[in-house]
Amino acid sequence: MGTRRGVRTAVALATVAVAVAVAAPAHATTEQFDAGQWWIEAMGVTQAHEQATGEGVVVALLDTPIYAEAPELQGQDVVPSGTRCEQPWSEDDGAPSLPAGPISEVTSHATSMAALIVGNGQGTRADGRGTAGIAPGATLRTYALYDTIGDRGLDCQHGERDDVEFLREVLGADPDIVVVTSEWVGEADIDLQEVVNEGISDGVVFVNSAGNGGPEEAISRFGAVDGVVNAVAGDTEGMAAEFNSVDSRPVDYLTAQDTLTTDPEQAVALAPTAGASGQPTVLVPGVDITAGGFWEGRWESDLMNSGTSASAAFTAGALALVMEKWPDATGNQVLQSMVRHANHPHALGYAAGYGFGGLSLTSMLSEDPTGYPDVHPYYGGLRWAFADDVPPPVMTQRGEGDEAQFWQPTYAEDEQGLPWPLGPGTPATGSASPTSAAPSPEREEASAEAAAPREETAGPPLGWIVVGAVLVAAVVAGALWARARASRTTNVENDNTPVEGPGA
Repeated sequence: MGTRRGVRTAVALATVAVAVAVAAPAHATTEQFDAGQWWIEAMGVTQAHEQATGEGVVVALLDTPIYAEAPELQGQDVVPSGTRCEQPWSEDDGAPSLPAGPISEVTSHATSMAALIVGNGQGTRADGRGTAGIAPGATLRTYALYDTIGDRGLDCQHGERDDVEFLREVLGADPDIVVVTSEWVGEADIDLQEVVNEGISDGVVFVNSAGNGGPEEAISRFGAVDGVVNAVAGDTEGMAAEFNSVDSRPVDYLTAQDTLTTDPEQAVALAPTAGASGQPTVLVPGVDITAGGFWEGRWESDLMNSGTSASAAFTAGALALVMEKWPDATGNQVLQSMVRHANHPHALGYAAGYGFGGLSLTSMLSEDPTGYPDVHPYYGGLRWAFADDVPPPVMTQRGEGDEAQFWQPTYAEDEQGLPWPLGPGTPATGSASPTSAAPSPEREEASAEAAAPREETAGPPLGWIVVGAVLVAAVVAGALWARARASRTTNVENDNTPVEGPGA
């Protein structure tokens, strides 16, 4: 692991789409370039750097190969470390697969994400400026998921290694944070789930970007693995971006009659049956972001993009700052801090379009997370995220015939004898049903709590700084780079109030 006093945390896996088709990019003016760094003030990064820069924290970035010669990465601790792609059998079969390479359509995306995490602020602009990273003091290990652009988009020219073998290699290097900002193709399976389970038991945090496919597209495949953090993109006004992939199953809530509903307006609490896999976890800046990219054969620093990859990169960097500030905290406790301090307008604490709300970096830095339970906050169910007495989650495991078991809700000891959905038992005579049952004392208490306003989290809301109508053309590689669409973002969960998102 890194140098963090025996605590290991891996933040992993953000995603972008595989299709690649470069659109015509354009340079940002000085005003637009500055506006594209709105996230720095919105998240309180300048003040955060007075407390931590990520020093001593190791981040593993899983994406395309990286262009390590970008000016933003010079003098930073960036180590190209491995590849998921197979190697050629001989020299006659082509060039080897490497984790780094010259600037190109292939290496551009990982380089942009690296700059957002550890960038030194120096670049190719006439004034010498470039992308400044959220955690410039961190060590960044980069791993290539792909090494070429083929007929099916991002691809491996000599074939792909086994995903489980590759992930074990990444975790074997003992990173504190692992962030994947390129879509990991294929289906999530029990073999991969077991590696994630082992990582969680070791204090590893896995983060995945939701993807840029729009509201009818499911969160990308790694986000379906239990225990993963799914980052979605927000804009300057605290709105969830329209390009977020959030087409997942409805969230289960409980009514005052102990029945299930998917309408938060009719709910008093999250239901025990509400799982987190394939659901958004946290809202983080991701619209109109200055990140640099490939332009006319070279790296250019004054290009902008929008997408959940940037959101995942910022999530990884923010957690790196928290890990440095609170080195005795476990990965589970850092996640506990993230979900508890997230800005959210709902008393229930969770909404299907943006998860627990906007990531609040200042609040996370201000409170020692070692006082929180050392238990993953939502693996056992979304409802456990704010609980102080959290049972160890029921881990998704291998079932009969080596097939994965479905996710199982985690119930407290005193819930074991209750009928579904309040407990694991089947409905019994006199139990809660959709048409009958008086409110239980627990639900009455939850209803009163839901009616009370939640305590506000410190820091400005995401919309504190407004870029306005700045829609600079990005370096677009298909859905790798979603076009900036600040005027086309949308609210979610039948709520017309912007989320107080990625605030300080």
